[in-house]
Parts: sequence; C-alpha cells; structure tokens
Amino acid sequence: MNSKQLRLFGSIMPVMYGVIMLAYGILWFAAMGSAQMNDDTILTAVRAPWWIPLSVLGYAGVLAGIPAFASFYLSHRDRAGRTGFLGALFMVWALVIQGSSVSWEIAIYPLLAKLNPEIISSGVIYQNPVSGSIYLALLVFMISGSIMTGISLFRSGNVSKISALGITIFGALYSVVVMVPPAIGAPVMVLYTLSVISAGISMLRHYTRD
Repeated sequence: MNSKQLRLFGSIMPVMYGVIMLAYGILWFAAMGSAQMNDDTILTAVRAPWWIPLSVLGYAGVLAGIPAFASFYLSHRDRAGRTGFLGALFMVWALVIQGSSVSWEIAIYPLLAKLNPEIISSGVIYQNPVSGSIYLALLVFMISGSIMTGISLFRSGNVSKISALGITIFGALYSVVVMVPPAIGAPVMVLYTLSVISAGISMLRHYTRD
C-alpha cells in the first residue's frame, strides 16, 4: 500500500466509524425508547433477540474508530503538536477500553442473563470498584481525547471548522450519552457522529484532489 492509498484508507475510516456508530445509536434508541438504564432494564435488554446483533454492530464501530482517530492525527501530524498526538492517543485508549466492555456485552452478559441473572439485576457489576475505575478511565480518556483532537483539527484547517468544533464539544458529551434521557442523548449522538463523518469526507476530498 503506497502513501496515497494509506491516506485514502485513513480518510474512509472516520466515515465508516461515524456511519456505524450513527446506525448503532439510532437502533439503540429505537429499541430502548425512553427507558431509563437501571439494572432491571439492562437485564431485559440483554435477554432481547436484538442485543447481540446490535452489540456486534457497536463493536465494529469501535474497531473502526481506532484507525479513524489515528488518521486524524496523521493527516496533520506536522502541525498537530502535542495536543494532536495526546488527543489521538487518549481516543485510541478510550476505544480499546470501550471495545473490551462491548466484548463482554456480546459474550458474557447473555450467559449471565441465562445462567445467573441476579448478577446483572443486582447491579453488582457496576458497583464493583474495579468496574467503576475502568469506566472512569474511559470517560477521562474519551472526554480529553475528543477535546484535544477537535482543537488540533480546528487549528489544522484540514477539515471544516464546524466538524472540528462538533468533535470537540459533542465528543465530550457523547461519553455520557447512556446516562442521560434519550431526548438529550440522541441529538448528542447524531451531532457527534455527523461531525466525524464530515471530517472524514473533508479529508477524503482533500486527498482525492492530490
């Protein structure tokens, strides 16, 4: 793969990441509606036939996000500086943590729901200090990573400033989407993913002109 092909691949990955996560978010909110995410709601969702396919879709989105944010940095690494590098690094770390969490949703949660549902309904998983620490690390890395990535993209001029601003603002809010009512979470999800898609399209147009 030559350098131009690598740049084109890097431009496509943010579009894929954004599209997959947008589809995931729409399907998630369509399935869950206005239900609050408490322990019994989670158990009911895990038992639903759509849980595993939707989780697999989310996992695919997370995997696409890792090269997507790496490509954001590589697209302007000469000007990104420390802010751009740390932003990409923190986002990759956040997505690795998120991916490991989603893999449990695919492989472990359905087994627990079938064999020992009390583990889910009691909330013991989420009350565990280790789980809390992991989720806190995810929040810190995703919030700081999205803000720093958005700032570096805003300065670079490689993507539209609106897209960079969307990644900065809504990327930070996206971390807590599952903790807020759907009326608030859904618009945040849409605006964040559209910002990522728009940034990827801007990069793709730039590289196809070269």
